[in-house]
Amino acid sequence: MKEAPEEEYDPRSLYERLQEQKDLKQSELEESRRLKNLIKGLDDDEVAFLELVDQTKIEMETRLWEEEKKEIQEFRRAVSTLTDEEEEAKIQHLRRTLNLPTSGSSKKSQQTLLAGALKRKASRARNQRQN
Repeated sequence: MKEAPEEEYDPRSLYERLQEQKDLKQSELEESRRLKNLIKGLDDDEVAFLELVDQTKIEMETRLWEEEKKEIQEFRRAVSTLTDEEEEAKIQHLRRTLNLPTSGSSKKSQQTLLAGALKRKASRARNQRQN
């Protein structure tokens, strides 16, 4: 079993020891108050200036946000226009390769229909029936 160590002998009186503890606590209290006193509040002019800075910052952010929004809308319009143009170019290219008329008419002329028709060769069976 362990025994508690004996306290060192202090030849001072109880009053002196208590006074030392009291002085130590008092100095700690004064130190904490001194740090609190170093921090001072803002006066009205400083508060007004900080509010002005905040308001200006908010206005700038709003302006930037609106500009970004406009740029995004313009980009989307440009992309949609570009894709429409690309689609039209592909359709025109297909019409040229298939020899289709480039006009937008839905009716095909008889000449166009006949140009795309294939002529079949007569088969032997058909030739034999005819003979």
